[in-house]
Amino acid sequence: MSATFPVNELQDELVCPICLESFKDPVILDCGHNYCQACINKCWEASGTGLCPQCRKSLPKGKLRPNKQLKEVVDKARDLEEECKKHEEALEFFCKEDRTLICTVCRESREHRAHTVIPIEAAAVEFKEQLLNHRDRVQRVRDERGTRVAAEERECQTLLKQLERQKQEIASEFKQARQVLKQREQLMRNRLEGTIQDFGKTRNRNTKGLLLLDNCIAEINQKCQQPGIEFFKDIDSTLSRCEQVNGEEEAPVDSLTELESRVQALSESQNVLRGLLKHFQVELAPELGPLENISSEVQRQVSGEEPTEDVPEYHKQEDSSVCLLDYEDDECTSDSCQKQEVVPTDRQNNLTDFIAVEPEGDIGHWFDSKVRRPGAWKIVAAVVVLVLLAGLLTTVIVGSVSKASVTPPDSPAACCSENGIGYQGKC
Repeated sequence: MSATFPVNELQDELVCPICLESFKDPVILDCGHNYCQACINKCWEASGTGLCPQCRKSLPKGKLRPNKQLKEVVDKARDLEEECKKHEEALEFFCKEDRTLICTVCRESREHRAHTVIPIEAAAVEFKEQLLNHRDRVQRVRDERGTRVAAEERECQTLLKQLERQKQEIASEFKQARQVLKQREQLMRNRLEGTIQDFGKTRNRNTKGLLLLDNCIAEINQKCQQPGIEFFKDIDSTLSRCEQVNGEEEAPVDSLTELESRVQALSESQNVLRGLLKHFQVELAPELGPLENISSEVQRQVSGEEPTEDVPEYHKQEDSSVCLLDYEDDECTSDSCQKQEVVPTDRQNNLTDFIAVEPEGDIGHWFDSKVRRPGAWKIVAAVVVLVLLAGLLTTVIVGSVSKASVTPPDSPAACCSENGIGYQGKC
């Protein structure tokens, strides 16, 4: 009671012992006791003596000194006490229906007579219980969410370290490929950075959610510490915000499982890339035989096709050649090269990717496809990696022509294009 309404406690100390009302024109006697001037005069006139009503000490009737300090305190205490604006009476009750403070006259009026009216102290207890219940629920939500966020943070740190390792490995592996892979490398790095940013967004959303709960708890604690009438100001808006926070669901965000899947997908793509590079390095060793035979076997392994013996006759010709073309060259350097229509690299089952090597000669050098060249595996791997990084699901045809688009030997094939992918054939 005293902690909730310190103004009322102060008013109790500023009451005249005779009239039991607040001091009016207080005077102090020689014994140190204070009375209203009118009250002590009436008391002495009625008794015919000059005794102090409290300590019964005999005092001269004419020695009444005004207590100015006490009068100032009484005036300030009276200013602190809010009154009913309609009846100028103290606000002592709370109307539950109208959710407002009322005085004694208001309680008996027609407006509030049928309403549920309780003392202001009881209303304060009820509201405080509601606020404390809200605080407990918010605190439980905050504790649960904090535990989950802490676990996610630990998992994020592990995954971010894995992503950082993958970033370094990807950079190291791309250095082994030709310049044609640099653009595709940037695409893969963007995916990785996007995943890292999504982790950051998830963490920021979690932090903001916790901050909102902390602010709600702090507001409740601050509200519970407010004294007297001030406690009831904006009480409904405070309760409304508390209920809104309790009923508010977490904003939909990318789940940690989804982010883990994306990290795993990057890791699996990297493992496939590494395995392909090692596979082609072994398969395309110069001592294993003609280049087109190796590339046909690679084609069947990548596309899952069954081996076939229906090889077009012109594939068996001894003079079939492959044009060497660098990624950044706009046209073939061979004098006999003729430009033809360029087929987009995302067209399914209609691709013819050339195999070029960079042996000892300059860019644009012609070589017989039957000659085994060191380093051929690098460009074969580059073509496969290019398809992987582009996210294509097309059949990778390495070093041979698909059955659906076979170019006869007497029809020159294009060996130049803007994106560095040409066709195998006679130029």
